[in-house]
Amino acid sequence: MISIQEAAADNNIELVKKYLSEGQDVNQKDSFGYTALHQAASYDCIELAKYLIQEKHANVNIEDEEGDTPLFACETTEMIDLLLENGANLHHKNQEGRNAADTAIEEEWEACVTHYKKLGLEPTDEPFSGGEDDEDKYDNEDMSHLDEEAEHALGDTEFQDKVNAIMEATQADGINRDAELTEVVTKMLQSTALNRREDLSEQLKAMVDKASLESKEAK
Repeated sequence: MISIQEAAADNNIELVKKYLSEGQDVNQKDSFGYTALHQAASYDCIELAKYLIQEKHANVNIEDEEGDTPLFACETTEMIDLLLENGANLHHKNQEGRNAADTAIEEEWEACVTHYKKLGLEPTDEPFSGGEDDEDKYDNEDMSHLDEEAEHALGDTEFQDKVNAIMEATQADGINRDAELTEVVTKMLQSTALNRREDLSEQLKAMVDKASLESKEAK
């Protein structure tokens, strides 16, 4: 059985409603601190987000394990406005001292970046906040320590354990867990240095493809 977070990522409103009617907490977190609202925001599930916030009173400022609120996951201006209209803190900063505009720049959500600036939210001066000046700055800097951090992250046992657990569960019951695996991969990439992401994403994509294939074979 998929989790409420996975159901939200699939925009499966009926299943989310079923879980909540059975007593699950609307603010329940998964292993990364994601809630159903984080997922609804990330996958632009507008009607689901409205239901979670307006009918079930989901916490719009709840933080995941890195201090990101659902606002940090928004890829569209419509979702940004929905969260802000319902009390989201535009100026919240995560554990790294970065705000939602920084994430939008990092993920290349250009419309969101422009929208945040119109709303008065400017990117911080934290590393990797984007822009040509930042790129020039880091091109001239010794980045070897960041390469080492990225390699370490790929070999992190906690990350590997999570991937293995998902793949083993897929082999056991044949349930498609692509959304859950993609979530793990996304968090992994967010924790690595920008100059290593392309290489790492190729290796992680192979893991996702393998898990998807095993899911089909298990069925």
